[in-house]
Amino acid sequence: MCKGVAAIVLAILVAGVVMAIAPATVVLAEKPLVNSGSEPVAKDGEVEAAQAFVNRIKEHVSRILELAEEYNMTLPGGLGERVQLARQLLENATQLLEQGRAREAVRLALRASLALRPIAENVIRGIPESASTKVAVQGLSRAIELREEVVRRLNRTIEWLEERGLDIPSRIEEAVDNASKLLEVAREELSKGNISVAARLLSEASRLLGLANAWLSEYTGRLWARIAVAEGAVRRFAAQILVLLRHFNKSIDMLEANATDDALFVLTASQRILQSLERYLERAKEIVATGEDCDAAATLETMLDAVENAAIYADAGIAALEEDDVVGAVENVKEAYSTLTTALEGVGGKLRAAAIALHGFKRRIGMLKLSLDARIKNLIERRIALFADKMLRDIAMEVRRVLAMVRSGRISRDDAIEKLMRLKQTVEELMKKLRSREEVPMQLKERARILRETIERAIDELSTGPSTVTAVSTTSHEHR
Repeated sequence: MCKGVAAIVLAILVAGVVMAIAPATVVLAEKPLVNSGSEPVAKDGEVEAAQAFVNRIKEHVSRILELAEEYNMTLPGGLGERVQLARQLLENATQLLEQGRAREAVRLALRASLALRPIAENVIRGIPESASTKVAVQGLSRAIELREEVVRRLNRTIEWLEERGLDIPSRIEEAVDNASKLLEVAREELSKGNISVAARLLSEASRLLGLANAWLSEYTGRLWARIAVAEGAVRRFAAQILVLLRHFNKSIDMLEANATDDALFVLTASQRILQSLERYLERAKEIVATGEDCDAAATLETMLDAVENAAIYADAGIAALEEDDVVGAVENVKEAYSTLTTALEGVGGKLRAAAIALHGFKRRIGMLKLSLDARIKNLIERRIALFADKMLRDIAMEVRRVLAMVRSGRISRDDAIEKLMRLKQTVEELMKKLRSREEVPMQLKERARILRETIERAIDELSTGPSTVTAVSTTSHEHR
């Protein structure tokens, strides 16, 4: 038999299995964000590709043994044992596939192919040249088909990634295109009987596909690593929001119990959580920013901005509470967590695994936020009511004191008018603040209006100069 043809046959039957690995690698490159419909599915696709690879090795074993039987060839004892070894390895690989352990199955199949090599060499050397030529043509045709399938897989993966806004390195697409053209020419040469030329073209196409597959795997490997970082950051962002809401809820408990120092301690701890989350997101952003996934980078940017703004509000809340401004403190707390929950609604996007994980978080966060919103509203309403009530009572008391001093002659009418004008201005400023707040009961706003009118009547009476100021009696309404 011609030595060159024998070498070609051997390369096709044995070494050709190397390209069978490529589809499996491509499927791994098509790692999904969620198991849905027609999109590539990493786990299922990995098992499917591994199954195809194992089956192909089985086909090679069967084909070599059929050739040996067809030409009445007896394998030496040692090679017979290798046949049993290859079959056992393939059987074990099949069992692993049933358990979903694709990578281990592929490793066993590769060991089976290595055990097959000396058997194939022995058989190929023993068959007639005419038979080896036929086997070479059949093998080359099958090998071209396998590589054409690899081309299709690679193109599907590239298209899938490009649809998601990713720029695939040009060298990958060029290698796949050139390999596809070489395979076309190889098929033409094979149809003309030019086996050696077809084999050389096939070899070059295989080399290019191997490079393209390796480059794509390297590219997508880095991509999925960055996406995994972004998805982890989204989940941590949501989890920390939940923790912060619980902290804020606890601080409201303490403020309602007038335990200001305890509330301040909890808010300070919340600020430390925000600072820790900010550092974590900054590190994640540095990792993701080195890649080309715009969705992941934009998601991290959104979360980081939200945390930075929330930290500013938290600082303001702590400062307000240190000044005993409870209303200002809880208003800033509300702004802090509202900033975070608003950002949470917008993150996820094409990070679908994160979006799925967020579903449970968002439900719990939404319920806790509604409760916290209501509690803060009630707390602000009570605090403002207490503050406004005390202020109105103090002003009414001061009005009566000024009028009493006028009647007793301790101050002049002009001095009294000046004092009343200042009190009126204070009431108007309070009214302005009360009008801007929906939480304030209408009763308080009405009381402020009545007190202002009372002061205005007193000023008018003092200005017209009656001997007795009657406005003082109207201030008694403030106590009703």
